[in-house]
Amino acid sequence: MKEPPRSRGSGFRRLAVPAFALASVLAGCSTSSSAPSTPGSGSTTAAGSGAVAYARAQVARYEGAPTFVAPGPAFSVSKLRGKSIAVIPATSNEYDNTIETQMKAIAAQYGVHYTEYPNQGQPTQWVSSLNQAIATKPNLIILNTALDPRQVLPEVKQAKAQGIPVIATHFFDQTYSSTLKTSCGAPASLCAAGLTATVNAPFDLATKIESDWIIADSNANAHVLVITANDAAPTAGMVSAAKAEFGQHCPACQVTVANVLVSEWTSKIPTLVQTALARDPNLHYVLPVFDFGAPYAANGVALAGKTGQVKIVSYNGTQSVLAMVENHSSVALDVGEPLDWLAYAFMDQAFRVLAGVAPAADEHTPFRVFTAANVAATGTPPTVTGGYGNAYIQGYQSLWQH
Repeated sequence: MKEPPRSRGSGFRRLAVPAFALASVLAGCSTSSSAPSTPGSGSTTAAGSGAVAYARAQVARYEGAPTFVAPGPAFSVSKLRGKSIAVIPATSNEYDNTIETQMKAIAAQYGVHYTEYPNQGQPTQWVSSLNQAIATKPNLIILNTALDPRQVLPEVKQAKAQGIPVIATHFFDQTYSSTLKTSCGAPASLCAAGLTATVNAPFDLATKIESDWIIADSNANAHVLVITANDAAPTAGMVSAAKAEFGQHCPACQVTVANVLVSEWTSKIPTLVQTALARDPNLHYVLPVFDFGAPYAANGVALAGKTGQVKIVSYNGTQSVLAMVENHSSVALDVGEPLDWLAYAFMDQAFRVLAGVAPAADEHTPFRVFTAANVAATGTPPTVTGGYGNAYIQGYQSLWQH
């Protein structure tokens, strides 16, 4: 999969030439590094103290339960009963399945028929699923949880030709989408092809906050391994956000980016991390851009014999990874998305399209920073709704008027 087009890339500061690299860590993995502009000394300079204070303030903004913000005006759902939705997820894993289970429950509550097409994340499976869905003539198709709409563009056009609206969820970054000012929240070419609406995510902001936490925790002097997957959207913007934050606020920090195909995270991340730790004894932070990779990074830390010495930070808020934070494993921080909240947000946009009202420009889906200090709010063990409050449930339901 290609990365979403991003017009803002040139605005990011380029980091310095690397002082160390993980060249040829694994066949099939590519890496790039940034070096500190001055050698790290282990102490905090005056400039570093300012950076730490800044970073702590940024993280603190997201440590509490998020607030519900209505995405748009209330509307009638009285005519939705009997309508049908076809949902094609990007893949079928714990994260996706948790969201889609709640989406199905919400649909049933309002009399909407919900059909899901499970798959293993292969574009050929997306195409096949879309063709099957179009043949059933649903009232709406959802390309769910980061399925790349550009990979199925002929099918999106086919759906449009048959009068079937299509929405895409959790694929584009919220800030990026807002800069486009298009009718569907995606590039104009996708809107023209048949994409009706989107529900976007705070990918870049979440990665920025992860970087801030590392800056604060390390006293602005960290060696960091960022693990990305160039074949999975929207990692380009996430990596750029991390580089920009470290580059601006932590000149003594050293960042290495390793690219591993998302389909190979399970098999390659443990060895990647183990090798990186052996090469750089000062590497104490590992940042897989999605927390799907956190357990495999933890395996690599264990293989290197450095459990308790290396901290993993990530993003998504998958329950099993939050449990790792709770159990004081190598995972020190997970920027959590409220998966139940996402289900409501996705269905709100779906209901708006089905009801024939204007789609929401922004569903305002939030996140919360979880560390050992506050992860107990998610429950023991963590639950899908724990830690985020429940104002969003009443908030959305008040918008869906009978």
